[in-house]
Amino acid sequence: MPGIIKFAPCFRNVRGGMKKLVPVLFFALISFFAAAQESSDDSSTAKRPKYFFSTNSGVKSTPIGFRIGFLDRMGSYLGMRFGKGYKYEENVRTGVRVSEATLFAANAGLIFPITAKHDFKIHTFVGLGYGKWFSRPSQNGQTVGVEVEGGLMFSYRRFMLNASGNLLTGDGKPAKKDFTLGVGLRF
Repeated sequence: MPGIIKFAPCFRNVRGGMKKLVPVLFFALISFFAAAQESSDDSSTAKRPKYFFSTNSGVKSTPIGFRIGFLDRMGSYLGMRFGKGYKYEENVRTGVRVSEATLFAANAGLIFPITAKHDFKIHTFVGLGYGKWFSRPSQNGQTVGVEVEGGLMFSYRRFMLNASGNLLTGDGKPAKKDFTLGVGLRF
């Protein structure tokens, strides 16, 4: 990607450490400002939905997923994604052998409010988990490691939409990225 280097020469000597840290710091900063914001005055007597169920589908590698959690002013969630991919096994005599494998990721995280205006709410979330979801060779035959995710949740009454970015690290190679989208309901 020579075009990226041309426009961002300051990243030319970075070996991936700073690139991994920037998204995490970005969502930590958003969360800090969200926690400092005052809560909205919702004095209605109607029961507010506190739980949610949402799809959580990766765009590149893990197309089937879900996220469940608790969401009031702040919240927490558990998420999981599945898909099909490949497992690489290296043999000195025959070279690399490729076989199909199930890809997955399991995450847990915290949800922080950004804004709440009547029935419309925006939250940010950050999570950490375990993943195996990329089709590339690694030293142990599978690409597994720590997955970090962060994103935004938009909700209007009972309907919700979420989007997140995910990084998988842990096998000694540069982090791999994916993007997830989901729609869900609050109850």
